[in-house]
Amino acid sequence: MTDANEPANAKATDSNNPFAVSSLFQKTLSEDHLVAPPPSWFRVEGNLLVCGPQVVLPAICIHWLLDEDLKPVRVRVGYSFMKLVVEARFCEITFFESRRIRKGRLLLRWMGSIMLIVGTILFFLPVSSVVGMPVGLPKMVSMLCFLVSAFGLRFDRTPFTLTRYEPHGMYYVKGFPKHFLEHIASSQSTSFD
Repeated sequence: MTDANEPANAKATDSNNPFAVSSLFQKTLSEDHLVAPPPSWFRVEGNLLVCGPQVVLPAICIHWLLDEDLKPVRVRVGYSFMKLVVEARFCEITFFESRRIRKGRLLLRWMGSIMLIVGTILFFLPVSSVVGMPVGLPKMVSMLCFLVSAFGLRFDRTPFTLTRYEPHGMYYVKGFPKHFLEHIASSQSTSFD
């Protein structure tokens, strides 16, 4: 059974190059990367950043709007968890943070991880019988460690979320600071057709 739009001589493989994509499968290629905007293109719509599957933002700290002592950060942004089950779409964003802020975020990650380990050890080990503490005290301390670790690990994450996708590779991302979006919107005026 053949499609009316398919050429009559289309084959599953091309005889000249065995690694070439056959004309039978040309329609199944993702159009996102074929007609998507270039990595330097983006625009701001309200509190959303509109970009292609990959974007590199200007070399400005997203928190303090500084342009010195920066560290590039690459994140893969997707839908929130419930939407991810329905449709998996991701875009890759490269932005810049001050090294000082980045060190603080890494410190939060380390503290959160250590508190998680300590809380797990205190929860499962019978410390009260060995040390002579009241029976419920290690469990309460372990719960406190779990809360502190959740706080530390939660604030280490980037807050970016994909809110909408439009065909041909247009991604709408929320979570950037408002002052950063206003700054890049006022300093850039490029278009993509």
